[in-house]
Amino acid sequence: MDFNIDSVCKGESIDQIPEAALKETGICFEDAHFKKDCMAEVSEKIRAINGDSICHIPFSVVVEAEAFGSKVRLDKNTNGVLTHDFKYSKIEELTDIHEFDLNTGTIKEVLDCIDILSKTGNVVALNVEAPFTILTLLINSLTIFKGLRKQGDIICNAILTIQNSVREYIIKAIERGARIISYSDPGSDVSVLGPKIYRKLSGEISYNLIKSLESYLHNSIIHLCARTSFPFEKMGFCTSTPIKVEKGINYGEAICSLLDNNNIKILGHKCMESTNKIIEDSLIWKLDLK
Repeated sequence: MDFNIDSVCKGESIDQIPEAALKETGICFEDAHFKKDCMAEVSEKIRAINGDSICHIPFSVVVEAEAFGSKVRLDKNTNGVLTHDFKYSKIEELTDIHEFDLNTGTIKEVLDCIDILSKTGNVVALNVEAPFTILTLLINSLTIFKGLRKQGDIICNAILTIQNSVREYIIKAIERGARIISYSDPGSDVSVLGPKIYRKLSGEISYNLIKSLESYLHNSIIHLCARTSFPFEKMGFCTSTPIKVEKGINYGEAICSLLDNNNIKILGHKCMESTNKIIEDSLIWKLDLK
C-alpha cells in the first residue's frame, strides 16, 4: 500500500485553544490547561465551535513530560504549554526516571476532566504521547543517539519505565470514561532513526504497550496518528483493513459509530486533528496487531 502521510496528517498542533473558546467561556488559557473544570468547559466549547462530535484533551503535548518532572512554561503566542528545558542532560541521569504519580499535578486534572466530560454525555478523546516521544521531551534526541551504542541499556530501561507509566495512565483514563485514546509518536521518524533503531525504541515499545491494552478496550478504541500508524504497518507490527462508512459524515462521527463494535480496537491511517472534517473517501482504517 502506497501511503501518502502528508495527504491525511496535519501533525500535532501546539495552538489548540482557539481565542474564541477562551473569550466565550471567560476562562484564561492558563486555567484551561491546568484546572479540570475549566479544561472541561473549554473542551466542550471547542467541540461546539469546530462542529465536532468529540472532546479532545489535554490541550498540550507535554502533560506526560511534566508528570516526569519537566518544567513547563506558558506560551501566550499559541495558547499552549511548552517544556521549559530538558530535564536531563546526560544519559546516566535517566536512571533517575521513576513511574509518575497519577494522583497529583496536571495529569490528575486531566483524568478528573475526563470524568466530568464523560458524565455529561461527551465522547472524550485523550491525547497521549508515545514513550519514545516523551523521552525526547526529557532529554535531547542527539544525546540519545550518541549514547545508544555504549549506554543503550540505560535508554531502553528509561523507555520501559515511561511505557509502564503511560500504560497505567491510559487504563485509568479508560476507567474514568475516555472512549478514544489518541496515540502519537512524532519523535520517532523512521527516516531519521533508521529501521533498526525505530524498531527497538519505538515500534516494539508501542506494539507491546498497545497489545497489553487490548483487553481493556471495551467500547473504546486506540487511534494511532497517521505518522505513527503508517511506519508501524510498514515495519510489520500491524495490518490494516478499510471499513466503509456512511457518506457525508465527518471523521469524528465515523469513529463514534464504531465505538460499540468490540471487534474494532485500533484505528489509524487518518488524522485526529480532522475529526470535524467530512471523510471524502468514506473509509476508516481498522488496524490489527500481528
